[in-house]
Amino acid sequence: MKATRMKIHLGSITILSLSFFSGLAFGQIGQSFPHEDSHFSRQAELKTHLLIPAQSTDAEMNGGMKNVTIGTILSVLVPGTGEIYAGSWIKGILFMGVEAGLWIGYGHYSGKGKEWEDIFHEYADTHWSEEEWRNWMEQHPDYSAQTHTLPSTKTQQYYEMIGKYDQFMAGWDDYVDGGPALTSNRNYYEGLRHNSNVQLKRASYCVMLAMGNRLLSAFDTVWTIRKINRQIDSRMRMGLIQGKRNWLPCLTWSVHW
Repeated sequence: MKATRMKIHLGSITILSLSFFSGLAFGQIGQSFPHEDSHFSRQAELKTHLLIPAQSTDAEMNGGMKNVTIGTILSVLVPGTGEIYAGSWIKGILFMGVEAGLWIGYGHYSGKGKEWEDIFHEYADTHWSEEEWRNWMEQHPDYSAQTHTLPSTKTQQYYEMIGKYDQFMAGWDDYVDGGPALTSNRNYYEGLRHNSNVQLKRASYCVMLAMGNRLLSAFDTVWTIRKINRQIDSRMRMGLIQGKRNWLPCLTWSVHW
């Protein structure tokens, strides 16, 4: 009789062990067994993840849930910092590198533009005379090409007008009355202005691209943070539950997102 009872107990233990480990291997999400109304007396929790084998979610790896507003503000102020805040270091470094390169380019082209600007200002002050131009205009009151008024100070518009419009041709020191409006000195001066404008335009392109880089970084930060915060977190719990007569092993697997 005792031998029979021992065999029954050993058989029960074997069955329960197989049930436990088969449940561990093939347990389904959201299911528990073998009894629904029982409570755990002891349990150990094992965290797993459905997408990465590191046994933790992206949010856990990066210090918990991230705030979209904070990340967006960081990206607008300094592109790449929002990605770093979200835990995406590679993209953050790339955005910061692009931003730094664009502002370095802006400084370079802006400096070159200013250098050419100083050159054509000096050239105009040497080869164009407002006094000579006004004297010529007084001698030709019937001249009909007067469409612009020369500024009283030497502003950017002043230096643009004396080379761009024919009505100021008589101020150039190589102009001959009755000759071509585009003199050699005036043509050379326009070339200097063109060189300056090209460099300054490139500098403005760098600024526009930098603004675009900030917007792109902000959108990428929002997308990255939302992706991390929405990652699926699966948790598997193992323990013992009290049945009607015996303690039985139980495995539960829950999913959170």
